[in-house]
Amino acid sequence: TSAQASVVNEVNFGLKNVKKDGRFSIVFNYRSYDTTGAVPPLLTRNYFRAPAGAKIPKAFLRKKNKKQLCNITLLKQVKKPSVCKKADIGTGTAKVDARLVVNPLTGVPYVKDLIPYNLNFFLAKPQVAGAVAAFVIFASPDLTSPVVNAAGIIRDTKVTLVAHFFNDPTPDGRFGYRLEIPAGPIQGFRVSVAEVAAVNPGQSITRKKKTCKKRRKGKCVKKKVKKTRQFWFTAPKCQAGNKVTFQSFFQYETGLTQTKDIEVPCPAFKT
Repeated sequence: TSAQASVVNEVNFGLKNVKKDGRFSIVFNYRSYDTTGAVPPLLTRNYFRAPAGAKIPKAFLRKKNKKQLCNITLLKQVKKPSVCKKADIGTGTAKVDARLVVNPLTGVPYVKDLIPYNLNFFLAKPQVAGAVAAFVIFASPDLTSPVVNAAGIIRDTKVTLVAHFFNDPTPDGRFGYRLEIPAGPIQGFRVSVAEVAAVNPGQSITRKKKTCKKRRKGKCVKKKVKKTRQFWFTAPKCQAGNKVTFQSFFQYETGLTQTKDIEVPCPAFKT
């Protein structure tokens, strides 16, 4: 019990850059560690809940908008974030604890220091039944780091993880979407994500609505086109105390579970 209780997860969300047209950025910071200095046990499940009201408009996932959706198969093949640049919704950094990945000849970890990675986030069509959309995480090693350059196996390790949004409102009305993060070994390795710092400014699309401005003999001879910009997420609903709440959930192979609600001030959203 004492060993399980030593696992600490520090999670923080924030909302900034709120614009009059409905845009806003989501800021996410995460830190995980074991107070004994050991590597935290393997995660078997991890998800985050978004405040009620925050939803992805259906227009973003329609076929005609496919150019702004990431081709996950191509990304895994090419392993370059540029192939999904039109689907970009954010960037970040991460540090990975790989001390459990040891040299079988010596029993010593290949790398004892935290390994820095650069992150790119993309929007894609769902890959599993019941999901609303896919949230693609592309991680590439930071080539400016001495830790990375000291080990060739790390320099060549690029990872594509596919998380999913599910519309899973809670009975208390506080939460709507659930973002399910892939858990377990990453590419077969038992590693732990120690730190993440990310900003998701999202993306917008231009929607066109055509109406007939002039008709002649029953036919439209002149059309009027109205263009509007639509953001990838609708604004969450402000709750009691002018707050919005996010939630994090962690479950480990030891059976330990941790749930934490994160309240942040609710901006004056305008759409």
